[in-house]
Parts: sequence; C-alpha cells; structure tokens
Amino acid sequence: MQEERRKISFRDKFIISKFRFWIGLLVSLLLSFSIYIFSVSLRDYLRLLTFTQNYNYLEFTANQLLFYNLFYAFLALIIGQTFFFKIVFDTNKKILEKKIQFKRKKIVHDQNMLLWIFLYWFFKLSIMYGMFNMNSFGLEINHSFSIYEFINFYKEYNYLFILIILVLFLQSWQSMRYFSRNYFKNIFIAFVFISVLAFSFSQINIIPFEAKFSEIKKNNVYIKYNIELSKSNMYENLYHNSITKQLYITKESEIYDLKNKVSGIKNIILCPEDRGYYKIHYKEYLQLNIDEKTPIEFLYKIKKKIYTFTDYEITYSCYPEKLEFSKSYYQDNCVGIYEGSSYLIKNDSILDNYLKYKNRINLKQNDKNEILIENKVFKRSILVEYIKEKILENENYIITIDLKKKALFKDYIQLLSIAREGYFRACEIKAKREELDDYYLYSNIESIIGFHVIDVNAPSYDHMTNILEMHEALNENEK
Repeated sequence: MQEERRKISFRDKFIISKFRFWIGLLVSLLLSFSIYIFSVSLRDYLRLLTFTQNYNYLEFTANQLLFYNLFYAFLALIIGQTFFFKIVFDTNKKILEKKIQFKRKKIVHDQNMLLWIFLYWFFKLSIMYGMFNMNSFGLEINHSFSIYEFINFYKEYNYLFILIILVLFLQSWQSMRYFSRNYFKNIFIAFVFISVLAFSFSQINIIPFEAKFSEIKKNNVYIKYNIELSKSNMYENLYHNSITKQLYITKESEIYDLKNKVSGIKNIILCPEDRGYYKIHYKEYLQLNIDEKTPIEFLYKIKKKIYTFTDYEITYSCYPEKLEFSKSYYQDNCVGIYEGSSYLIKNDSILDNYLKYKNRINLKQNDKNEILIENKVFKRSILVEYIKEKILENENYIITIDLKKKALFKDYIQLLSIAREGYFRACEIKAKREELDDYYLYSNIESIIGFHVIDVNAPSYDHMTNILEMHEALNENEK
C-alpha cells in the first residue's frame, strides 16, 4: 500500500491576527522612531568630537544633512519593519496543528539574519570611521587624521547609501514572495509607506545640534576677525612641533592670538612658556596668519620688532591656489611659506652690499601687479626657472624683492612664493646630484643651499642680545 504524503504548499493562505498586526505596527513605529533619534544623535555627538583647536568640525551642508537624515530614517524604518514581521509571524506552534510551520519560521529566520549581520558590519565601519575623525577635543594641537576631508561620501559615494537601503528593503521581502499572493502590490505599498514616514522623520529636530555647532564655529578666529589668507602656487607644510606661537593679523592692522586681542610688543614676542624671560628660539617659528589685504607697511613694523627682540624665524600661512580640500583643513593643517633664517637687512650699510651683488636676482612688481626682471615682464613659470638656473650657476646669490607702492600682504606673498619655488627647485637638483634622500631635502633644505632673500623696502634693524638693553627697549616701546 503506497503511503500518502502531504505536500507543503508555499501558497497556502496565511492567517494573520489583527491584534498582532496592529500591535506589531505600533511597536515597529515606536522602535523605528527611537532608532532614528538615537542614530542621528550618536552621529552628531561624534561630530562634536571632531572640533579642532580652530573650532572647525565635520560640517554638513543643508543637502548633506537631509541626505544623511533620510538614510538613517529609511534604515530605522527597515529595522522596524523587520520587527513587525517577527511580531506578526513568530507564533508558538499550536498543539493540534498538523502543518509544519515552515513558512513562519523561514520569515523570522531571514529577518534575524538580515538584521544582525548588517548591523554588525555597519557598526564596525561606523566606529572605525568615527575614530579616524576624532580630534583633540578643542586642545591646542590637532592630532586627527580628519579622514572626512579625504573621503567625501556624499559627493563621491552617495549611491552606496541608496543601494544599501534598496538591498535591505528588497531582501527583507525576499522570503515573502513565496507566501504573499499580491507580492508586488504589497511591496509597493510598503515602500511608499516607509518613504512617507522617512521624509517625516528626517524633518524632526529634537536636539538642535546644528544651531549649537554654528554657535561654536563662530569662535573660529578666521571667521571671528574676518581673516582671509593669501593664496599661493607654492607652499610648504608648517609643522606644529616647530611652531612656537601663532598670531592673527586683520586687514585693519589688529593683532590677535586664538582668544584675545594682542596689544604691546611684549605680548607679541613673548610666549606663555617664556614665563617673563627672554630666550633664544633656535629653529622655532612664529607663524603669522595675515589677511591678504593687510598693508605691507604694518607687516614691516611687526617684523622689525620680531627680528630685533627675538631669534624667531617667521612663517606665513596661506591657502593653495587650487584648493584640494576645504579651507578649514588648511587652517588646522597649516601650509605656507618659510621666510628663511637669513632674511631681512641688518642695517643700511649692508643693504648697499646686497644691491651690488654679482649674482643678484631682483624681483620687481609694477603698479599692474606684473613681475619684472631687468625691466622685462615674465610669466611665473619662466621666473621660477630663471631663479633656479641663477642659483645653480652661483650659490653666492641674493634675491631682492621690490614691491609697488601701497602694496598689500598678498603682493609680498606672490613675490616671496616665486623666490621660494625657484630656490626649492634648485635644491632638488643639487640633492639629486649629491644623492640625498627626500627626507634630508625637506628637513634640512637650507643646509643644501641657503635661502637668501631681502625686501629692499623693509626697514633696517639691529638685533639685540643684551638682556638689560632689551628690557629697556621693550619698556620704551610700551609707553
């Protein structure tokens, strides 16, 4: 006698309890909203840890903020939908029920696997990305990688977020296609419902993080004092471990540090670490962040005091001519131009000797902002090549900078960057000839060839080394 076997039908009618349906819908909505609020709050708390010493942070535009809010809203609702399916279908087996609960168990199993595997993967990547963006919590030095400057998910990989949502949503309905008689209709209704809720969630702002971030951002010294740095085709990294002090100079000829306005020569040249004593700042740099429209005459006054009373070497912050990253990045990871350890005129008699140098390279700026050598206008690339060849021809050289009348700081940077670039290329060629590695080139460049440049319009000075004379001169300047 042949045994009769009962077939398992994947199209059997599914009876869903109305009580479980409405309870599941209510619980899933509350859970989705809670997950959304938790996700965006955690994201913004992590953004709070990205603030740097200049009060820059992982900043979002309005479109970026809406995009990421929508992503978290869709993600939260898909997770809520998963729990809805579990509540509706995960029932205990009835004692008298003869059918195998294969359909229900398969749905619940698929939802569990989908949810926890994705959350495990997403959580690990999010934590790793967040850690690479954490800064020094507003301390003096920024040690962060600021990886968000190198990887912009919104501009370069926004399609990944869209694909994640689509794949998660469709995968959550995959096991339902065997059991639902109106599969495509139900999936369309569910997607429209989730989309409407996602847009509603994305507009909810329980904790005003953006307003708080904007308030903190106002402490950025470049924004607070409206300082726009000059742009330069040639720039070098200004390393924090070499920078002893930073000053910020506005186009109104006012000087600030990170917190307050600086008044008096003592406050300009002395550092907190000096504790009132004058010391030699060997290979220590004073970084000047100067607005591009600052009159050059004011800079001359500041430089004279610095070179007279200290042994600082001066560096100037600037932005690259072609920005690879945001301006905030260059404010925290400064680039600029070193003025060189042998810059400026000691006194008027030495100036005459400089002007009579056999290998003198004179960069002159006319009123049209054109750069001349021997009364001929040349393009920047030709000027750089000319300076390189002249230095390699005779290393006993001098570069003189002659600015137009009523010049601004950006004019000075333009000429200084040309001189520095030509000098740097000459050092590169000599380093290759002597088989010096790149590390030596970048860290000891002035031991390869000295950088000799002066501004013929800058005032002369006499460097003071006697402590008593220096103290009297400082007190005289304070009066």
